[in-house]
Amino acid sequence: MENVFRILCSQPQAWLLDQGLSADRLDASFYEPRFLRDAKELEDSRIPLVQIGAEATKANCGATPKLVQYGDTGAVLIRGANVRPNFYDDSTAQRVPGLEIDPASNRAIHSGDVLYTMSGVNVGNTAVYPEGEPYASFSNTVARARFDSESDVDPYFAAVFLNSRLGMSQTTRLISGGVLPHVMPNSFKKLRLINASREIQRSIGIKYRKAERLQQYAKAAARRFEEWLRAATDSGSIDSASLELLQHDPANTNPNSTWVTDFDPADRVDPWPHHVAPTTIVRHLLRQSSSRTFGDVLQVVSDERQRLTPPAIKGCYYLSVLDINSNGFVDWAVAEENRYSSPGVEVHCGDILYAMLNPKERRVGVIPENHKGTTAASTEVAILRPVEDERPTPYLLAQVLRSNWVRVQATFLTRSSSLSRRRMHESDLVRLVIPWVDEQVDETEHLLKIAVDGLSESDALTRSAAGDIESLIAGTINVELLTDEAKQIARWLERNPVPKPE
Repeated sequence: MENVFRILCSQPQAWLLDQGLSADRLDASFYEPRFLRDAKELEDSRIPLVQIGAEATKANCGATPKLVQYGDTGAVLIRGANVRPNFYDDSTAQRVPGLEIDPASNRAIHSGDVLYTMSGVNVGNTAVYPEGEPYASFSNTVARARFDSESDVDPYFAAVFLNSRLGMSQTTRLISGGVLPHVMPNSFKKLRLINASREIQRSIGIKYRKAERLQQYAKAAARRFEEWLRAATDSGSIDSASLELLQHDPANTNPNSTWVTDFDPADRVDPWPHHVAPTTIVRHLLRQSSSRTFGDVLQVVSDERQRLTPPAIKGCYYLSVLDINSNGFVDWAVAEENRYSSPGVEVHCGDILYAMLNPKERRVGVIPENHKGTTAASTEVAILRPVEDERPTPYLLAQVLRSNWVRVQATFLTRSSSLSRRRMHESDLVRLVIPWVDEQVDETEHLLKIAVDGLSESDALTRSAAGDIESLIAGTINVELLTDEAKQIARWLERNPVPKPE
């Protein structure tokens, strides 16, 4: 057995296997003590173990077309970048024109299939292809495992386990390749799953299912916002060449570019703010009678900024720029745990946090009204509040600030000699033009608030499921409490079906 070993010395670390040397892997890293200890921990849990290849009805890697040219038609090609831990990210998923998928083929991904990243920096990331999604194809950097309804393995439970500490340990052990780490298809089939009872697997996996459903509702809210934004910007009236500027990346722009108009050295001696991308967008927005200037709707809080360093006690939070996601999600679990030597700025419920460092990354978040505890934000964050007499719509305003219509303006207002760490000054915020329309404001605000709250709950659910895996292996799981939670989630899923695509 691989778990029988003796450590001979620690500097340098060496060890001797009494037995269990495999002809399949003769590289020393495969037999590192940490991997052997993790394998022993799995075996000592007394929970049956099964290999993916033995239990799945389909377990294979995908196939990438020889000449991949992406477009607006054809089947979706799932790549490793789309597979995140317990989350299928379709924001960068692209279609391949002419690519057709036979649902019965080995290249077809169905809802409920387990997706596993085989190659690259994200190797080992595992997610389930969500309910309600159309058939898709997958590249040769992704492996798929399908478990039918009669299988003892719940796909959502399997994904949570493979993303867990001991699941990732198996992946790390099986990695080969010196430049680009990868797990071979046959090695993927040998990954072991803990085969707990069907009730326990379903009770843990259903937390991931609810997290998935909440993410789907967040995507539906984002689609509704895009409809509102199209009305606010009258995007149908702008020519296609100008519309492409909404996707412009300033990192590809030469600061001395001739793409500059109306240069006024008295205002800014650098040509960035006068680049054709932001000036075209601003001119279009100013032609819309409903557009607002930044000062019409928002104010920067500066006079009451209290600098503090939250003490290392529960209930105090420190938000760095990286704790604010581009979809509005604020990672409160990380903010409560991390501590920094530099002081932050105290923020309050309802405040909008706008990252001044690299605004092209669209890190804009809202402090919820029901948030409790002292919270400090990094000094790289601007604190924004609606102006007086303006109805409070922080979630809608935050989503507008994340839109490309504002992103392009903001990124060309940054200052720095470095393209990787460009910053805005708070004084530059007043130059932003905010797309706006007064129709369906309250409804859109409500949907976006629910979406952000759902993303926070989704994160908490996946963390809870990961904790359940650890408790299950340690033999300390409370089965009665787990099944009660599962019943409540099952009722919630019945009341909240998969949102229909619009």
